[in-house]
Parts: sequence; structure tokens; C-alpha cells
Amino acid sequence: IANTPASEVEIIIEEQPKHRIRIRGLVSERIFKIGCFDLWTEVSTDIGSNKVRFNDELINQSEYPQEYQIIYHANFGPPILEAAAKFVGPVKEVFPLNDYASQGLSGFDTYLEPTRDYGEQVYCMRMSADNQKRTTVMLHNAAGNQGVAMHYDTFTLPAFNLWKNTDTVSDGYVTGLEPATGFPFNRSVERENNRVRRLDPKEAVRFLVDVEVLSNASEVGAT
Repeated sequence: IANTPASEVEIIIEEQPKHRIRIRGLVSERIFKIGCFDLWTEVSTDIGSNKVRFNDELINQSEYPQEYQIIYHANFGPPILEAAAKFVGPVKEVFPLNDYASQGLSGFDTYLEPTRDYGEQVYCMRMSADNQKRTTVMLHNAAGNQGVAMHYDTFTLPAFNLWKNTDTVSDGYVTGLEPATGFPFNRSVERENNRVRRLDPKEAVRFLVDVEVLSNASEVGAT
């Protein structure tokens, strides 16, 4: 569904201060005997704000229950990503996706400089959350004076994946912070571990993810 164009698009600018700007679109997934979903996806921000909100509603338009999975794959690179940059979060469980990732498990939360033949390392996590099931994760640079935070709901997005790809700059010096319904194994593995979710006929689920730009040491420290 991520590669399907929207069939309807709206741009809404709210008249009341803070004059929130909302861009929303309807993306439909239709696969014979497999999927019949509508996704209302919305990106919004207040004028002058340092936050962007992703507010998505997934609707099962089938007459049958349907499985779904979702990963919010947010890529970040320089200048936040650099040698000794750090991932911070209330991690209560972490394990490597494969044997190669296990080699870097002791330093899963720190980053190298651009490194030839680095490959990819993925770490699967679960986060602690507050009484409203909300949690926050952060990536900040080595000096701790620039960063980005993601705030999301662990009830609808109970898993988190950290994708590290600190290869050469021309081949993708980047990391992915990924709130998700599950981990990036084959769906059969996810199903066996009860991580593939289902929606009943005409049922809907909503996902809220806020991305916040942190532009100084005070904002990084507060986060």
C-alpha cells in the first residue's frame, strides 16, 4: 500500500490559530481474495511548529476479517547521524534480527562513521510507555545539540525496529526509526508469534506518530 498513489487528496488550512495545515489522502489496497483496505493517511503541522504528525486510519472494507501489518519507516541521516550519534528510548526488550546484527548488539544504540561494507543491522525492540500507552524515542548527534524525536502509541504500534545502515555516504549512510505492529520477519514467522493483527469487517484502527525536530542541547536534554 505504501507505493500506491492516493485516489483523493485534500489540503486543509484551519482558520483558527495555530492555523494547522493538513494534507490527507485516500489510498486503497485491493488484492483479489487477500486484501480490501482503505487507508486515510494524513500529515499535518501547525505553522511555526517543530512537529509533524502522521494520523492514519486503516479500514477493513471486506466482509471478512483481514490481517494487516504496518511499519513507519522514518529515515534519518547527517547531520544528526554521525560517528558517536546515539539512539535513546525506554527499551525494555531488544534482540537482533539475525546473526549479523548480533555482532553489534552491545553497541546497538550508538553509530559508526560511514563504514565500507557495513551491511545492515536491525534490532527488534519493545518500549515502556506511560499510562496512555504513549512512548518516545530519540536520535541525537554526538554533541547532543541536534536530534529528532518520535512520539507514538504502543497500543496500536507495540513493536519498534531500529535499522542501522551506516555504509558509505553515496550508498546510503542512514538509519531507520520504525514504530510498528511487529518485526520485519516473514509474515509466517510473525503469525506464529501472534504479531500479525486482524481487523473485523468494516472495523478501523488509527495510528498517531509525531516527529519532533530538536534544534539545541536544551531540547535534546529535555526529551
